[in-house]
Amino acid sequence: MEFLSEAESESVLLDQLRAFGYSIEREEDIGPDSHRPERESHAEVVLRRFEEAVARLNPGLPPEARQDAIRRVGRTDRAGLASRCA
Repeated sequence: MEFLSEAESESVLLDQLRAFGYSIEREEDIGPDSHRPERESHAEVVLRRFEEAVARLNPGLPPEARQDAIRRVGRTDRAGLASRCA
């Protein structure tokens, strides 16, 4: 069985997202040290545009509930993920 490299897997995924009409942003453009940062550090997994979209799509939801939803999306279970890949 032949596996794709990380770069090949990323390329395939990005091509699929483009085919669905998504635009692809580069780290150089939206990373923490860029001219249009979408997050404060690489440790943050949720981009600012996601937070804005949650607010725009859920205007009747109390701010605390929106923040809770965003926190849940950003929470990672690294140990669980690592054990599933082993």
